[in-house]
Amino acid sequence: MTSFRVLGPVEAWTDERQLVLGGPQQVKLLAFLLLSANRAVSADAVIDAVWGAEREGAAKRLHMGVLRLRKALAPLDGQGGSRLRTV
Repeated sequence: MTSFRVLGPVEAWTDERQLVLGGPQQVKLLAFLLLSANRAVSADAVIDAVWGAEREGAAKRLHMGVLRLRKALAPLDGQGGSRLRTV
């Protein structure tokens, strides 16, 4: 079973194992996406929430952040549903 925890430290668990999410920006990105579950969010909204005023290169950082999150969440593949979907 997969669970995500957002109260206290943001964590992702599969069965009894905690997944390594990466650095603080990765964790912040996942937290924002989890809190925006079942809603489409624009790239600008994600960038504002995660990187704020640091707009220089933000689109590339977002792209790389999503790529890294997909890799971190790869152990969840096959457990039903899509984790991150780019539209």
